[in-house]
This record gives sequence, C-alpha cells and structure tokens, in this order.
Amino acid sequence: IAGGAYGFESAKAYLDMQSSDINEAKNSFDKDIFQNIDAANAINIKYKALPPNYILYRLKLAENIEKNAKNPDMLSVYCKQFQFISHAEKEIAQNFMAYNEAMTEKFIPRDTYQVMDEDALRTELVKYLAAYSMIYGFNKPDAIRISIEKSVPYKNDEGDIGVLYSIGLDEKEASDESSPERFFLLSYCNGEIVSLEPFGNDPADAAVARICGLSR
Repeated sequence: IAGGAYGFESAKAYLDMQSSDINEAKNSFDKDIFQNIDAANAINIKYKALPPNYILYRLKLAENIEKNAKNPDMLSVYCKQFQFISHAEKEIAQNFMAYNEAMTEKFIPRDTYQVMDEDALRTELVKYLAAYSMIYGFNKPDAIRISIEKSVPYKNDEGDIGVLYSIGLDEKEASDESSPERFFLLSYCNGEIVSLEPFGNDPADAAVARICGLSR
C-alpha cells in the first residue's frame, strides 16, 4: 500500500491474490487453456519470491506476539492474525505443489530431469548446510537425516529444468530422539541447491504457536 504501513490487511491482500491466482491457473489448466509449459509456468515465475515487506511483516508479527505474551487482549489480536496467515500460507503451498505435479506430468518429459534418492540428496545437503549452518541452525551437518516426501520438477525463468523436493530433516545422533523433524522445500537446479526454505513447522513459527496456544 503506497504511503502506508504494511500490516495484516496488506499481508492478507497478498495471500488472497496469490490464492486467487493459483485457483485461476488450476482452472485454466483443467480446461486445457495452457498449450505449453511457459504459459502454465507463469504463475510460478510471478510468485518465485516473497515480497520483502511481507517477510518483514511476518517477522514483526512474531515479535509482537512474543512481546505481548502477558497481555491477553493484544495477544488475542496478534494470534488470530498469525493463525490466519499460517493457515493460508500452508494451503497455498499445498495448492502450488499439487498444481506443479499436474503440470509436470503434462509438459515435462521424464527423460529431461533426474530425481535424486535420499542418499544422493543428503550428500548435497550436507555440503550446503556446512556453508550455511548459521542460517538454518544445523550445527552438525554430518549428523542430518533426511526423508523425501515429494519431488516435483519445475522450469525456472531462465528455462532450465530443476526439481523441487519436499523433505523432512532432522539432526540426531542414533540415541537422540529429542530433536523434532523440520520440513523444507529444497530447490535443486543445474547441479546445485539453489534454495532451502522452511515449510510447515518452522521452529520460529512453532515457538509463536506455543505462545498462542496453537498446536503445530
């Protein structure tokens, strides 16, 4: 919103637009309106990155919840906003994944991409986390365990085919069961990991959810 503060209404408007756009894309796809992958893939290019203002709002919302943990009235307001945002994000991510699975089956030939197994992906991820452990909080990359939930090919805006993996990840010694599994969307293209984003139960969101009394 030009000239105004970016708050809940702005974030809600962004999510509503994203939800509307993915539903419109799905309807067009189901009606065979898209005749090639570039037309079908436009929705992914449009939403390949979150707006900076949205990211800052999410961080501020978590901060406000933590600050008002002992202020029931304000906490209720912020927790309702968090619950809406969190639910909408998860639903939209699931809709995008389902849409991309269908698009892949129709437009991306199986011989144009290679899906790694868990051992091969883990090898790549250990190297990646060794370089970026401070960002993701994995102090012992060599101790990670990985499970692949889904793998969906995609086409980036340079025209290259990559694979988006939905993975479960934890860092446990054989005798340690205290570390909760965390879920990520991992994008792999041109022989390297290009992004690793928390999905579903990010620890920061989990901490906020506990303050709000929400189970995650």
